[in-house]
Amino acid sequence: MTSGVSPAERFAVFRIARRAADVDGRLDERDRQLLARFAAAAAPSAPEGGRDLAAAVAEIASPEARRLAYESAVGACSADGLRGEDETRFLARLGAMLGLAQPEVASVAVTADALATAPLLALSSPGGPAVADAVPRIGDLEGIVLKAAIVNGALGRRPDSFSAMAIIPLQLKLVYRIGRAHGVEPSRAEARELLVAMGAGLAAQYLEQIARRLSAGRQVASREGGAAAADEGALFAFARTYAVGEVAREHYAAGHGMAPRPLVEAYVEALGCGQQLYSSHAAQIEAQARALDAHRLLQFVRSQ
Repeated sequence: MTSGVSPAERFAVFRIARRAADVDGRLDERDRQLLARFAAAAAPSAPEGGRDLAAAVAEIASPEARRLAYESAVGACSADGLRGEDETRFLARLGAMLGLAQPEVASVAVTADALATAPLLALSSPGGPAVADAVPRIGDLEGIVLKAAIVNGALGRRPDSFSAMAIIPLQLKLVYRIGRAHGVEPSRAEARELLVAMGAGLAAQYLEQIARRLSAGRQVASREGGAAAADEGALFAFARTYAVGEVAREHYAAGHGMAPRPLVEAYVEALGCGQQLYSSHAAQIEAQARALDAHRLLQFVRSQ
């Protein structure tokens, strides 16, 4: 993802993505604090200033970095659902500033839209019928949560930005399946609101993955450093998905009775459990990451 991208370009990419995440004005103070830490992970020696979009674009010279900047911005705008008018205008301006051809811009947007709107109900194939056993048993939910965490851990380990875009849609599908097991069919908006109430910020989660990928690129000269950064991306994607699933299980089992503060507390506790569980499943996650086909990512997401 970043092998041909310079340190200055990597930080510029993150600045652009962070700017994109805030176009709709939905970032709260907690998310802003997280993003400041992720910026340090992306380029720890770079200054915090220079948030002007034109200044960030001016730092980007290579074709790889230009496409990466646009993909990351699209993902940041799409993390909380389909893009609004302000985000669409921002991305059109950004694509022009980066000098990207219209077909390239359109292909990224189409893929991001397809991931953001992937059906909550698992499909046997893209556009195909729902699978017959779409309603899971409550007794199976523990295994379903773990499987989803492993899948997202594998996506977190992969270097491409589209894999990062797929993590939140799969978390929403997980919440939907858990609700369905308890006799509730939460809408996409309701599932998204539950993640936000836990403190699993959508744009912040996505940008965390981007920051860790950029950090991996910074460390690529060291085989051990690059591997450690990939493991870290997998760890956080696994742990956050595990926490989302466990809190959703508790939430729906309680009949929506958990208040906002207990949701956050439950998420933090489950996040710690997920981090501890990661090492036991690291080999499965690595194998899943190798098996995933980037060209069939959308089909894979729809089938989950």
